[in-house]
Amino acid sequence: AIVIPLNDQIAFFENSTLPELEALLGENLTSYLASSIFAFNTGANDYITYCFGTTLTCDLPKFTDYLISVFAGQLK
Repeated sequence: AIVIPLNDQIAFFENSTLPELEALLGENLTSYLASSIFAFNTGANDYITYCFGTTLTCDLPKFTDYLISVFAGQLK
């Protein structure tokens, strides 16, 4: 499967999807986005690769905290 990094997906949304939505919704775009739900499924490949796909021990709580920190930074 092809994995598209979240930063690339955000850039695609900003550069392609957002202008299309703006053209369709005009002034209503802000309220539309404010009432929208965005779902993310992230980190599964990271866990498989770095925690379960290796013979090294992985500290799951620390790794989870790290992934959350990276994810939060990408959303800013």
